Amino acid sequence: MALSKRNSNPITIDAVEFRWAVSARSQGDTDMVTVVVQPPDNGCRLTVAVPCRDPYLHPESDPPSYDVRDITPGFVRRLIDSARSLGWQPFSSDPQFSIDCVIAEARGSAGETCHAHWQCPTCDSHYSDDIDFGEKPPLMSACGRSKHHPSGRSTNVILFW
Repeated sequence: MALSKRNSNPITIDAVEFRWAVSARSQGDTDMVTVVVQPPDNGCRLTVAVPCRDPYLHPESDPPSYDVRDITPGFVRRLIDSARSLGWQPFSSDPQFSIDCVIAEARGSAGETCHAHWQCPTCDSHYSDDIDFGEKPPLMSACGRSKHHPSGRSTNVILFW
């Protein structure tokens, strides 16, 4: 089912107009929201779980998360580009492509190998990926412990720090 024009926003990438919205239902007791991106002609919908908080209900958050106001068209553009790198094909007949957005802790300093430390949202395993000092997010990664996931498949993640 396509996103309604009334409750979604347009974004054009490579001459293709997508529609996107933040799922309001997921802001309840969890600290996650779902960003939904719909390609034209009801192609494969992209859903991205984003750790997020409402700054009025939760002024401080642990673990770190995004402020709902941080989900801007530029943020959505980076999600779409990252999802395409992970294999999302907007015009495929698949109904949905789901990924998780994870906030990593960047450790290190100039002249050293830096690391993005993160935790898998599915199995809670901890990982560390090498990053270049000053590298700009996002970074694509995946949890390799698929046997610990209910689906039996690896969890693709987009790392921000």
